[in-house]
Amino acid sequence: MKKTIIQFAIMLLAAVIANAQAPQQFNYQGVARSTSGAPLASTAIGLRLTIHDGSSSGTTVYQETQTPTTNAFGLYNVAIGGGTVVSGTFASINWAAGSKYLEVEIDPAGGTSYTSVGANQLLSVPYAMYAAAAGGGSTGTVTSVTAGAGLSGGTITTSGTISMPNVGTAGTYGSGTQVPVFTTDAQGRVTGVTNTTITAGGTGTVTTVNTTAGQLTGGPITTTGTLGLATAGTAGTYGSATQVPVLTTDAYGRVTAVTNTTITVPTVSGTTNYVSKFTSATAVGNSQIFDNGTSVGLGTITPTATNKLQVVNASSSTNQHAVHGISGAAASGSITINSGLYGESSTGIGISGVGQANDGVFGYSLSGTAAGVEGYNSAVGGSGILGEGDPAGSYGGFFDGGSAGYGLAVAAGLSGFGVVTPAAMVHVSGSKDVTVTLGGVNFNHQAIIGQTGSTATSNVSTGVVGYSANSTYENHGLHAFARGPGGAAYNVGVFSSGTSAVTTTGNDYGYYGTASSGASNYGIYATASGSGTNYAGYFAGTTYATTVSGGTKPFKIDDPRDPANKYLYHSAIESNDMMNIYNGNVVTDASGDAVITLPSYFSILNKEYKYQLTCIGQFAQAIVSEEISGNQFKIKTDKPNVKVSWQVSGVRQDPVANMYRIVNEVEKPESEKGKYLQPEVYGMGPEKGVGYLPSSAQHNRATTANEIPTTNGVNAPVARPLSGKGKAMVK
Repeated sequence: MKKTIIQFAIMLLAAVIANAQAPQQFNYQGVARSTSGAPLASTAIGLRLTIHDGSSSGTTVYQETQTPTTNAFGLYNVAIGGGTVVSGTFASINWAAGSKYLEVEIDPAGGTSYTSVGANQLLSVPYAMYAAAAGGGSTGTVTSVTAGAGLSGGTITTSGTISMPNVGTAGTYGSGTQVPVFTTDAQGRVTGVTNTTITAGGTGTVTTVNTTAGQLTGGPITTTGTLGLATAGTAGTYGSATQVPVLTTDAYGRVTAVTNTTITVPTVSGTTNYVSKFTSATAVGNSQIFDNGTSVGLGTITPTATNKLQVVNASSSTNQHAVHGISGAAASGSITINSGLYGESSTGIGISGVGQANDGVFGYSLSGTAAGVEGYNSAVGGSGILGEGDPAGSYGGFFDGGSAGYGLAVAAGLSGFGVVTPAAMVHVSGSKDVTVTLGGVNFNHQAIIGQTGSTATSNVSTGVVGYSANSTYENHGLHAFARGPGGAAYNVGVFSSGTSAVTTTGNDYGYYGTASSGASNYGIYATASGSGTNYAGYFAGTTYATTVSGGTKPFKIDDPRDPANKYLYHSAIESNDMMNIYNGNVVTDASGDAVITLPSYFSILNKEYKYQLTCIGQFAQAIVSEEISGNQFKIKTDKPNVKVSWQVSGVRQDPVANMYRIVNEVEKPESEKGKYLQPEVYGMGPEKGVGYLPSSAQHNRATTANEIPTTNGVNAPVARPLSGKGKAMVK
């Protein structure tokens, strides 16, 4: 039994076991490969070998390390049990108890950074060591031998032979170029073998170098020698200033033949800076083109240095042009005036220019009677000059007057923009649904845009200027008129807005009007009339005036009881004095005394004080015990704890009131005598109104009946006109 196991161990791992003497180690062979699968040839590697009990991850019963060197095919051999012990002792491994597994860990760099390549169960051979141990055990008589798994010949009770059945094919496997790949059964027997060719990547020794006849010389070389190129042509110098070499090469790129071909050069004559041309089949002479290295001239030998190309036609005859371009077919008409550039086309464009960063076509005149660009039309419906701007941001025509000239000048005729029958020197009609953003505000459907582009630091920058003079009737610098189609449209004659692009310390004015030098001057004059609500002026915001005058001065608010449908009016308290009124309630103390403190500005703002006291809740007498001093005064009642309502008035004495003190009755100025602020209340027509404009009746001021009601009683609310219902007074 012992001998059979020892022979089986030799078959699997070539362990050296003889004479029942079991060395305390067994051989292990493997191939080390890189991560790409290539063998690690002739490389010192690090191995850590661990024997586990019971399973591949069981208790470690023995562990050692070794550092073998692989051969040219990456193959290495080690004797497990003969390495550097890490833990356990090889001799104390109990091979008889349970399965044993061998785990192999490798560091391809020869260090101790190991990577596990797997753990496999150890089969029969190592257990021969147990058999060796058994050889020194007790003695006895064998009565029966049964053939176990993988053996045949049992059961034997007297004598017989137990053998291993054939499970594979006897033969020699592996060579210098092939590695055997084994297949084993559960008993560890080799049941199949195949050879795998080794892809060599190592080094070796060159023994012979041969050469190919006609290509190289010097071979074969077995020790030392010299290789050379075989002769394929004739050595020499070929080509010259008058000859060109013609080469013949073989399949290896070697020149095998050369011939010289003479260069044929035409006769050349000419003048410096003239571009040459063939004057005959074999002769070269001057052309009309002159090139001095800076500029090119055609028709001139003195082109201006700032011109890359200058074309001159010095003829004085008619219909002579320096450059004549024809696109498609020539036009039926012609221009008899000489020109530097003349273009014509019956189907396309005679002259066109495209400018990306500058002008496509530029005309410049040095004479007061000439034009840089002139267009003339002799056919009805045509255009002398036509400009068209199609994409957004483009211009059909752009006219710039420079620093002191005129961008566009219109002579005695009428000119129209968007209209073919203009009715004024400049007549603009129509609009474009184009959104224009100016000052951060979007505008749509505009006929005219006035915009300043430069930055003014000491002068006024004006988008649109209107000026009118010389009329003895009326002069309107700017007249705006808006008429919508009706319905819910809003019509605004003049819409003005003053807004700074960023926060500044200056002021913004939506509208700024001044008037001077007239008999009567109106900074702003406004009228409103019609069937709806009429506001000559509507201010949604704080309003300030140095002085204010009016026939009536009511306040008007949305009626708090029905703000969507009614207004509430109150009349202002009026006086012949510029009066301020202060009031309040106070309760006297147990002695009947009370101190009233007025605002800190009272004494500065007022003079000529007046007092009123009214007792509330009981009959009592109240007096002003001390008049105003230090912005306070005192009252006294003949009973204690009396509630008193007090009122104090004063006449304004501030600088504004002193400068603009109201005079109760004055003479009308001569320009307003015979005229009325409200001519209708005196049965007069609108032409008798102060500020009447004779040009149109709609400028006359007329207060309508529904503006300030006078028939519904004092302070009585009235129904809103329909046009104002549902709208708040202050937006």
